[in-house]
Amino acid sequence: MQLIDEILPDTNPQYQKIEEYYDPQEVLMFDIETTGLSASSSFIYLIGVNLKKEGCWHIIQLFNDDGMSEPEIISTFMDILKDYKYLVEFNGDSFDIPFVRKRLEYINRKQGTDIIDRFDDITKIDLYKLIRPYKKALGLANLKQKTIERFLGINRIDQMNGGELINVYFQYLTYKNKKYRSLLLQHNRDDMEGMFFLTDIFALNRLSLGCLKFSDMKIVGGNSLRLKLFFTPDIFPEMSFASTLNNNSLSINMNEAVSPLLVVSGNIKEAYISLPISTGVFKYFYKDTKNYHFYPELDSAYHKDLAASLSEYEKVSANKSNCYTKLEGYFIRKYGFDSGKSFYPADTESPARSDAYIELSDEFLSDSSLVNEFTRYIVKHILAGK
Repeated sequence: MQLIDEILPDTNPQYQKIEEYYDPQEVLMFDIETTGLSASSSFIYLIGVNLKKEGCWHIIQLFNDDGMSEPEIISTFMDILKDYKYLVEFNGDSFDIPFVRKRLEYINRKQGTDIIDRFDDITKIDLYKLIRPYKKALGLANLKQKTIERFLGINRIDQMNGGELINVYFQYLTYKNKKYRSLLLQHNRDDMEGMFFLTDIFALNRLSLGCLKFSDMKIVGGNSLRLKLFFTPDIFPEMSFASTLNNNSLSINMNEAVSPLLVVSGNIKEAYISLPISTGVFKYFYKDTKNYHFYPELDSAYHKDLAASLSEYEKVSANKSNCYTKLEGYFIRKYGFDSGKSFYPADTESPARSDAYIELSDEFLSDSSLVNEFTRYIVKHILAGK
């Protein structure tokens, strides 16, 4: 086995990014390279780990340089693993961890060794699973690590994929060519360095979980409400993107934008939501229909307590379709948001949650708690690609 230990420069702040979320002394990142996809017919030729020691981040590579050192690199990795609380990986829950486990079991059984499986003793953090819900919102073609890195503006030195490197590894075992060794190590090294950049997903996840507040709002062009956001705590994703709420059930109205827009500008540490405004007459439906009369001439429902003052008008018993009052004003769609009063377009006969709007009244705009709640709801649903 060869052990390659690279000390990373502390001049790149991206290497310290994960420290905003986890104690670096408790976090280990890892990735494996194998000779195939099946642990029963393939083996591990390289394990890479990122760890911090003596104040510096290291990329350590355990290289099976002779084709026979797999037991040693797995044993060494498990010895490293025992000192950590969190294990960060990319799709490791589905591939890397099960593969290592199966190879460990096979080696113990065949060689009579007693390498301890320490995966159950550590909390696993799969970056692939964290970013998967945001695939549509970020406009990613797929969820390969290289694709996500390109989205984040990372340019790799390595241009080969894991499948192509299998033959390179066997060529290395035969000829011990330094170029082949360099190709193998560089690919894994780029994977390991890329993990530092992928930790921006943690910020995106916090954004989705509602770690934000609106700081300002204004109406733009008379047809859009813009909410400016800041993050709590002050952690901003190092990425820029724009995404809309994907709601195929909404009908297209040529006089209003169909979906709210979330814009995150990582370079200037700013984000905002732009919400389309609808103007006109909307209906507010009363739920306790038994306490209301509907007055056709007034096209509105009134409480029975007011019947005496409205005796000059003909009335009928109110029902779900006519137990409403009308209001002219400015409204934004609620997109399924439950809090706050719900208003509906004037032609609505059967109100549905998905069609509800909220009025841009002084009551709503001055209620910072409600606006915050609504903002978090919209951001969460945009990022979820719903």
